[in-house]
Amino acid sequence: MRYTRGCAGGYAPDFPNGTPYFRLMLNCHQHISADPEVMYGKPCIKGTRIPVDLILDKLAAGQPIEDLLKGYPHLTREDIQACLQYGANS
Repeated sequence: MRYTRGCAGGYAPDFPNGTPYFRLMLNCHQHISADPEVMYGKPCIKGTRIPVDLILDKLAAGQPIEDLLKGYPHLTREDIQACLQYGANS
């Protein structure tokens, strides 16, 4: 069985037809970056100073995605999905 490296460094098995699992998922690197000059290098949503762990903590506390989108109007649903994927792969 082949494995493909994902966006947060994790690995997932390829599908039987050879297609990497991560190719079918949202590419979180399009939405998340880690820059030593921004928030001490913590992974953040690109173009913001909003750390991924802040979004994950709010979701874990039960805050609905719609509330996050209202509270942070410059975020997109894809940004939040990328945070979830990043957290799942970490």
